[in-house]
Amino acid sequence: MKLMKFGLIIYGILLFGSAYAQGNFPMGHFGNKATGETFTVSFAGEDIEIEPQNIQYGAFAKPPDTPEREGYDFYGWFTDNGKFYDKWDFDTDVVTQDTTLYAKWVIKTYTVIFVGEKICIMPQNIKHGDHASEPENPVREGFDFGGWFTDNGKFDDKWDFDTDSVTQDTTLYAKWDIKTYTITFVGKEINIEPQNIKHGDHASEPANPVREGFDFGGWFTDNGKFDDKWDFDTDSVTQDTTLYAKWDIKTYTITFVGKEINIEPQNIKHGNHASEPENPVREGFDFGGWFSDDDTFINKWDFYIDVVTQDTTLYAKWVIKTYTVTFVGDQIHIKSQTIKHGNHAFEPENPVREGFDFGGWFSDYDTFINKWDFDTDVVTQDTTLYAKWVIKTYTVTFFGEEIDIMPQNIQHGNHASKPENPVREGYDFWGWFTDSDSFSKEWDFKTDSVTQDITLWAKWVPKTFSECNPPDGICIKRKGSAPHYSNILICNAPFLKYLWGYIKIDDKDDASPLDSASSKYQYFDYYEELRHEINIESFKYFVEIEYNNCKTRIFYQGKNVCPEIQSNNGGAKIHTYPNPTKQQLSVTFENDINGNFNLFLRDILGQTVFSKQYTEYRKNEVLRVDFNLCSGLYLLIIETKDEVLTSKIIIE
Repeated sequence: MKLMKFGLIIYGILLFGSAYAQGNFPMGHFGNKATGETFTVSFAGEDIEIEPQNIQYGAFAKPPDTPEREGYDFYGWFTDNGKFYDKWDFDTDVVTQDTTLYAKWVIKTYTVIFVGEKICIMPQNIKHGDHASEPENPVREGFDFGGWFTDNGKFDDKWDFDTDSVTQDTTLYAKWDIKTYTITFVGKEINIEPQNIKHGDHASEPANPVREGFDFGGWFTDNGKFDDKWDFDTDSVTQDTTLYAKWDIKTYTITFVGKEINIEPQNIKHGNHASEPENPVREGFDFGGWFSDDDTFINKWDFYIDVVTQDTTLYAKWVIKTYTVTFVGDQIHIKSQTIKHGNHAFEPENPVREGFDFGGWFSDYDTFINKWDFDTDVVTQDTTLYAKWVIKTYTVTFFGEEIDIMPQNIQHGNHASKPENPVREGYDFWGWFTDSDSFSKEWDFKTDSVTQDITLWAKWVPKTFSECNPPDGICIKRKGSAPHYSNILICNAPFLKYLWGYIKIDDKDDASPLDSASSKYQYFDYYEELRHEINIESFKYFVEIEYNNCKTRIFYQGKNVCPEIQSNNGGAKIHTYPNPTKQQLSVTFENDINGNFNLFLRDILGQTVFSKQYTEYRKNEVLRVDFNLCSGLYLLIIETKDEVLTSKIIIE
């Protein structure tokens, strides 16, 4: 058919072209011929209701609207029905005869998809109007399968594989109905309502049950062993479950408390008896038992009757011991004291006993070593305190002119020892007296007892002096000129052992004093020149002195130079250092000393306390003198064959 159409077209073109080229083929000739013949184009097929078309020969049929048929897709118009090989093309095919065009319908195929939790089912391709094949019911742990539905979520439209036809792509949703399980709580004294719990959810943990004497140990899925504890935070319910209460009998601690208590606590199960420990021991206390109350000690614990139902502290009751403190001793009348253990006794007033000092209270009678201190010592037993009496010791002091007697320490009621009679130049010793003014109360060392500190005064009676001549070499001179105040100097005094004076300065034989101040009794260092200040114009006067138990007068010779002992070496002036010194002295001379010479140290009484002989001396040579003397004032004397040199030394 197509070949025939194609040949006619080619033939027409050639014919039309040749006539047109020769100019003898009018334009309307073809058209008139075509319009002269009209053909009917009919449309046929299932559910096709299309009006036929009348088409002139060689013209194109007009394509109708695409028809629709439920469950089918339209695949075009064909001239052959059934096989549908020759498809009509409205753009190229022309009508040359009556033509019936047949609609080709291709049935639709839809996809049925199965969707849901834990669903793994292959989709199905189902033709329009057919039934999908029902798959086996899926399985999901904890859920019951509730069927396939076309709506997800509400699950109102359930799919019926026996009646429902597939008319479109369809998604079928699996409906899962979650399982519900029962949680049952079981155990002694348990009264808890069961719980209905959906699969995979957590059961609600009930309040811990209470059972006297027991601690609740949790809920377990196994009864007896109690190995598998249920955790309400993590364990999910996947089946009907029975939870068993685990009860742990309570264990209580019995603690023993008190001063100096060192007893191990006891762990006792509920309702049992604690074991009674041995009675504790505490110094100074009696044990009064165990009590459950600390303050009043009313509730005493009975280890045979009382059972433990809670943590318990038992307090030791201590009854403090009471001791007697007794005070004993000569002339002691003090009431004894009752003192609790560890407390201080009350210190009584110090007792009094004539001639004795109270030396304190002692816990030992013979040696009086352990003195009781009422501030620090505590009573820990019956105690006897002994009074220690210390006999008083008094000082007997000996006093008077030129008295150097060590004081005596004499116990109360005893006699002082009589010292040797002291000696004083120019005086007689007449005994020791307790009064220094009138010397009327003489002390009798045989009968008088010492009962206090006393001072005994030496009574001196001046001796009667005889007349004697002045010692060799001594003279007087004066400095200054009258009527001004001047000094009288007694020269060469070191030659005297003692020099003290009743000095009178006068120009008459009757020795009436010209200066009242000069007539006082006066002592002078023997190694110094006597300096006495005077105010007289006369050059005729004398100094009356007393020495060596005699008195003499030294007359002024009218010149101010005393004769000196001449030195063969021209006078070797002496230098000493350090001065004051301690136990060593350095001596130098301005000139050489030829031959042997002696060195002396004399105290203020004129006694020689150090002496040594030396051989020669050269100028500027240092002579070192070592000694061991008491501190005081001393005279250094150097005796050569030609002269005597002196120097005052102070020893610290």
